[in-house]
Amino acid sequence: MTTMIREIYEALKEAGASEEKATAAASVLLAEFLHRANTSDLAKKSDLRELESGLHELESSVREIEASVREEIGGVREEIGGVRGEIGGVREEIGGVRGEVQNLDKRLAVVEGELEIIRWIVGGVGFGILLLVIRSFWPGS
Repeated sequence: MTTMIREIYEALKEAGASEEKATAAASVLLAEFLHRANTSDLAKKSDLRELESGLHELESSVREIEASVREEIGGVREEIGGVRGEIGGVREEIGGVRGEVQNLDKRLAVVEGELEIIRWIVGGVGFGILLLVIRSFWPGS
């Protein structure tokens, strides 16, 4: 007898039932329990084997996916390394461009200074021409 049925049997005997009646009542309860139990819901050994096989297939699939993900991660890391190298190259180019811009700024300052000198010269020549024109029309020259 199961533990639960044995407890019922012992409780009936303590309550004053005869041994035959306690045994019969416990047996009826056990039979009713087994009758009402839906054995189709219980797992059979074949069901458990099938489930175990499915779990092995699932584990295998997980391992394959894990390997694939690791491979992809490795590829991504390589690409990141390449991008970092390219960024380093771009930084070097930016440094070179900055140097060229600074050089152009210096050259532009020189050109602006020379242009200012040329403006003064042109202004002086224009003033001289104006004086010559005025002198040519000045009475008494």
